[in-house]
Amino acid sequence: MILFFIQRTLFILWNSDKWMNADIATWFNANYHAFAMDISTFSYFFLIIWLIIIANLFISGKITSGALHSWMILFVVVSGFVHIADLGLYNEWGTKINRKALSYLAYPKEAFASSKSSPIGWLILTWIIETSVFLWAYFKWIAPKTFPQIKKTWIKIAFTIILLPFIYLGLRGGTQVFPIDRSWSYFNTIPVFNQAAVNSTWNALAVVFEPEEVTINPYKYFIEKDAQQKVNSFFEISKDTTISIFNTPKPNIVILMLESWSAEVVGILNKQIEAAPEFSALSKKSLLFSQFYATGFRTEQGLAAMVSGFPSQPTTTIIRKFGKFELLPALAQRLKQTGYSTSYYYGGDNRFANTQSYLQTMGFDNIYGDKDMQIRNRTFWGAYDEEYFDFLVKELGKNKAPFFSMGITSTSHEPFDAPVRKIFQGNEIAQLYKNTIHYTDSCLGDFFRKAEKQPWYKNTVFIVVSDHTHRYPHNRQVHEIERHWIPCLMTGGALRQEFAGKTISEPVCHTDLPATILSQLGLKHDEFIWSKNIFNPYASKFAYYTFDEGFGIVTSKSALVYDHKLNKIIDKRSKEKQQRIDSLTQTGKAILQQLMEAYVRLSN
Repeated sequence: MILFFIQRTLFILWNSDKWMNADIATWFNANYHAFAMDISTFSYFFLIIWLIIIANLFISGKITSGALHSWMILFVVVSGFVHIADLGLYNEWGTKINRKALSYLAYPKEAFASSKSSPIGWLILTWIIETSVFLWAYFKWIAPKTFPQIKKTWIKIAFTIILLPFIYLGLRGGTQVFPIDRSWSYFNTIPVFNQAAVNSTWNALAVVFEPEEVTINPYKYFIEKDAQQKVNSFFEISKDTTISIFNTPKPNIVILMLESWSAEVVGILNKQIEAAPEFSALSKKSLLFSQFYATGFRTEQGLAAMVSGFPSQPTTTIIRKFGKFELLPALAQRLKQTGYSTSYYYGGDNRFANTQSYLQTMGFDNIYGDKDMQIRNRTFWGAYDEEYFDFLVKELGKNKAPFFSMGITSTSHEPFDAPVRKIFQGNEIAQLYKNTIHYTDSCLGDFFRKAEKQPWYKNTVFIVVSDHTHRYPHNRQVHEIERHWIPCLMTGGALRQEFAGKTISEPVCHTDLPATILSQLGLKHDEFIWSKNIFNPYASKFAYYTFDEGFGIVTSKSALVYDHKLNKIIDKRSKEKQQRIDSLTQTGKAILQQLMEAYVRLSN
């Protein structure tokens, strides 16, 4: 129990930048709400000791003492490792170990590379010190008193039997009707304290032993028909029409994703920081979206949203799920049916995160990765963006027109260790992040200067958009609205001139791209039920995103963030009446319920 207390305290202190305004009472509350789960975790640990006690009735005390000591060593070492893993993961994702994080263990090299933006050395040192101190204390004060010498067998048996109901009560967290779960630890609007109150070892055990797939919708807020009615009324449009922004019926369409770009480092969107002057300059002759939001916080989430119009899910990733992603609608496949050729470009390994399988299923005929490029310089993730863009500008013209192409950069991927030019001085990760953004931005500017000289450019529309943001430059937590605010613009020779230099200030999301593109081509988009046409004046104007156990929703007049475990709004920005906020909250819940209902049913 002392071990758990120390781990919790270190977790809170490690993330001190995320709770600067909290008081000492909040810290006490975190420990209070953690107590039942700590007892439950201890009971799982003690269950093995109970079995050793039974064994001690029949075999040598030396053997059982050895087993007990070995179990103690294993538990402290593993618990310490889980603890430091949570410290690093929460820094990046705003959550402790979950099924989504474990899925990355299938790609150990990539997972390690992503973790480099966390202070690995300090984490390992913490693990060593924590483990060493507790094992030293155990062997000094506890181990010598392992088994008292009780001679009467009936006392030993009675003691063993009496322990069992207490262990059972401890495992379930008390005498209440339902066993303990993570929601017991949620008590505050500051997420770090809720996460601290969730015992790391208990959480890891739950993730490992819980069923891998979500088979029952965990977000049942309403009767099914009521939830569907709320969603339908929110998405309903009174007239299916569109403002045309293309100057040709079937232009080439290129979606160019920028790895980890946040709107907070783009000067045209946020005056405080300018790490992307080329993007800002390009926006002056493009159609800029000032309120564009990422559906999630990983590339595969953004990809599924832009290609299939399917929003991110709180704790799962659909493109990893064979039997599910095959049933999603596919923008590339839809465009192929109208005569488009399709291609995808990445300077790294497309097998990561099941991307290759997903792209092939979605109808991308030509998929290019690092094996197709003669790379001179590369980061762990792939070719430097300078080489990537050079390859892209040459290869796009080889596609049969009209073509639909997608691609993503890689140099600005964490851990931001590419030796690029230092515009922002200092070795802090936030500065490294901004410098890699600035490098990619310079490559983006060069790409467009070269692309404008190509014969296919005049018939092409580019959608330049980030796949997701990062917690930098301002160390944002994963639920924050700004953590999902990303840059996006439309440009190219096929963009109608009257839209050049204009700005769309209404909220837009990744999921809106399929319906918008198809509408511009005069095509139906009924199968993309979560997608809406940005340029339909009658469509609802909102963006929706999810994070671990919650959602955010942004409209033209309001924005709120809802935490499912807390069952409350943890951020609200609105000048509207409370009645409108309540209605928006209900709508957000209904969307989450119906989204996960659709996810569960996809393979049924």
